[in-house]
Amino acid sequence: MCNSMILPLIIAHAEGEEYLADSLAVPLREAGYTVVHQGSVLVGESVVASTSKTLALGGPVVLCGTVKALGTGWAHRVINAASRNNEIRVSAVQMEKDAYLDPLISDKIIVRYWEDPVAAMRNLIDAIGKYFPVPMLPGGSISEITSRKCYDDAIAEFLEQKKRIESSLKGVEIE
Repeated sequence: MCNSMILPLIIAHAEGEEYLADSLAVPLREAGYTVVHQGSVLVGESVVASTSKTLALGGPVVLCGTVKALGTGWAHRVINAASRNNEIRVSAVQMEKDAYLDPLISDKIIVRYWEDPVAAMRNLIDAIGKYFPVPMLPGGSISEITSRKCYDDAIAEFLEQKKRIESSLKGVEIE
């Protein structure tokens, strides 16, 4: 298991809008954040359990604000759960002009992606960075270094598992 020193960031979005969450996740990852959303949960994992664990860590939450996200319960549940923890900062990205976020977000940061995606992401990253800065180290950010280490660890684990499986299959015939 690979651990990062940076708290993971949750993107709350509507089911079926993983592509929109990904459009937010890419620049956030490039900025050095570890991003979790429904589309990034591993097969076999529970989205609710994964989100609950991530919320318990106290990292930032980003609402991928669409009309659909506001009309379904998932975004509300995530934002309400995050609001119970004073350490968690909630930011909202208004993806569509008609997505009315004010009742759900009220005193939180709202950036308007639909007007200017580049400026919105820059403002979002700056806002998150005030409370959850990404430290820079020689060789890259902690996220970049951790990602390289996670990749190396995953490859090593895969090769070890492959070796164990191959050795356990020696002499076994598969029909």
